[in-house]
Amino acid sequence: MTLKEILLLNKEDIAVINDLLSKEFNFLLGHLTEREEIVIRNYFGIGEKEKSFNEIAEILNITPKRVEQIKGKAIRRLRQYENERQSTVEANKESQNPNSNQEKI
Repeated sequence: MTLKEILLLNKEDIAVINDLLSKEFNFLLGHLTEREEIVIRNYFGIGEKEKSFNEIAEILNITPKRVEQIKGKAIRRLRQYENERQSTVEANKESQNPNSNQEKI
């Protein structure tokens, strides 16, 4: 979707998109541990006000360095999950069209 298309959306379209994005975020964050989810939600301001490592550390009663480590691990897990999900989608497409990899003559 281009910026122009986004700017032309009406309020109802934007509400639907926001709802879908919120559901996708919640689904993805559901693959994290509780502590990882707290760090990600607070650090990036997802449903919360953005917080610093120090502020999150106070909430979880851990060091800011540990918050940073947890954030890094959570991001790696989310990327890994997304890569696996994308691989599954691509594999499903290939299995539905077995001739797609063969050269056309």
